[in-house]
Amino acid sequence: MSAPARTVSEHASLAEALQMMRAGRLHHLPVVRDGSVVGVLSERDFQMRLHPDSPRVLTGCVREAMTAAVHAVTPSASLEEAAAMLLANEIGCVPVIEEGALVGILTTRDVLQHIARRRRARA
Repeated sequence: MSAPARTVSEHASLAEALQMMRAGRLHHLPVVRDGSVVGVLSERDFQMRLHPDSPRVLTGCVREAMTAAVHAVTPSASLEEAAAMLLANEIGCVPVIEEGALVGILTTRDVLQHIARRRRARA
């Protein structure tokens, strides 16, 4: 899990969110409203919003492009449970939420890194 997770406001522009993602080398950003996660913005969401006349121009705000159906886990969830959620929902990340507050984000990359570390430790 990456903690703390960087977040973006649902009212931010897509250009601003893309800049945040590029600067942080991020593939996913939890979207927040009043401290609560209301969506996730991913690279895939940007691809869907490219301006048809100029593929480098993004229009709109985060709220219009984010995925609002948030699948989340708690810090006590097992890695297997989180990985199953990622696979079942064909998503690349799950916010980690405890008592309504975002504490981190778990990505497919985090899962793969954990597996690789465990494998190296056994060798």
